[in-house]
Amino acid sequence: MRLACCGPCSRLGLLAMLAAVAAASFLAPPAAGRAAQKKGDADTLTPEPRTLETEDNVGLHITYFRSTAEKDAPVVVLLHMKDGNRFVWNAENGFAKQLQGKGFAVITVDLRYHGESKLGGAASAGTANSGKPKGKKDAGLALKVGDFQAMWQYDMEAVKKFIFDEHQAGRLNMNKMGIVGPEMGASIAVAFTKFDWDKDPYDDGQPGFQTPRGQDVRAIVLISPEETYHGSGIKLAQYMPAIKDPDRQISVLICSGNDPKEEAHAKKIFDMVNPPIVGNKEKERLNADRMFQKSFPAKLTGTNLLDKQLGIEDYMLGFFQKQLKTVNSVWRDRQSKRAKAKK
Repeated sequence: MRLACCGPCSRLGLLAMLAAVAAASFLAPPAAGRAAQKKGDADTLTPEPRTLETEDNVGLHITYFRSTAEKDAPVVVLLHMKDGNRFVWNAENGFAKQLQGKGFAVITVDLRYHGESKLGGAASAGTANSGKPKGKKDAGLALKVGDFQAMWQYDMEAVKKFIFDEHQAGRLNMNKMGIVGPEMGASIAVAFTKFDWDKDPYDDGQPGFQTPRGQDVRAIVLISPEETYHGSGIKLAQYMPAIKDPDRQISVLICSGNDPKEEAHAKKIFDMVNPPIVGNKEKERLNADRMFQKSFPAKLTGTNLLDKQLGIEDYMLGFFQKQLKTVNSVWRDRQSKRAKAKK
C-alpha cells in the first residue's frame, strides 16, 4: 500500500505518527517478556503449603507467603489459639496477605495436634477461627505440659530451620524475625523467643566474631496472653526478664479485648516488660520505646478479634513496620564457618 503525501503538513504528520509508533514499540516489553514477568510475580506471591519434619518426627504443616523483598524481607510467624489452626490467617484479605503486601515473608503454622498437623492424618482445611469457648479452659484438646514444651522446642525449631534455609537461599533476612501469638500461642511465642536468644553461637571464631545460631526474634505480638496458660507450665513471669532485657532490644505489643479480666491480664504482663522507670535508668527508657499495650472495643479473645473491623490488623501491621522492618541488620551468611570449611 502506498501512502500519499500532499504537502509539508502531511509529511510532518506522518513522521510524527511513525515516531510515536517506534517509541511505543521501544517502551513496551515483548509479549513473551510480559507473560514471564506476570508468571514470575504469581509464582513468588502465591501461598505455598509445606510440610516440615520436627526432630521428634511430627509432620508440621505450614503455609509460606514468600516476599519479593528477598534479602531485605523481615519474616513473621503467625501462630494460633488452642483448638485453632493456621487458616485463621490465610484468607484472601487476611493478615498474612496484608503483611506480604508490605514486603514481609510470612509463615502460618499448625502446631502439633492442631489443624493439618494432627497426628494420624490431616484435618479439614477450612477457615476456622475456633478457639475454645471463652471461660471453659478444659474444653477441646487435653494437652499436657510435655505437649506445650514440644510445641516451642520442636515445632518452632522446625519452623526456624525452614527460615534458616530460606535465609541461606537469599529469600528473607532471618535476623528480622517476628512472631504473633494469640492466647495459647502467646505462651509458645514467649517460650521460644527466650529459647532462641539463649542459644550459644557457633564455635567458629573469636568472641564477637562468631556466627550466631539464634537471637533472631526481634518483635512479638501477644494477643490475649495469660500469665500461666492453662496446663502449659509456661509462667510468663519466669520468661519475661529475658524478653525485656534492654541489650536484646526485643519489641513487644500486647493486645486484648476490652473485657475487664482480659485487660487486667494484659496490663499485668505489660508491666513485666515495661516496669515503671525509677531514677535515671537509660536502659529502661530505651525499653519504653519498644513496649506497647492496646485494647480493642470488643469482649473477644485471641484471633476472635480478627476480621471484626476493630483495627487490630492495622495496629499489628504498623507495629511490625516500625519495630521489625527498621531493625538494623543486613543479610549475612549464617552457616557456620567450620561447616563451610569442610565442604
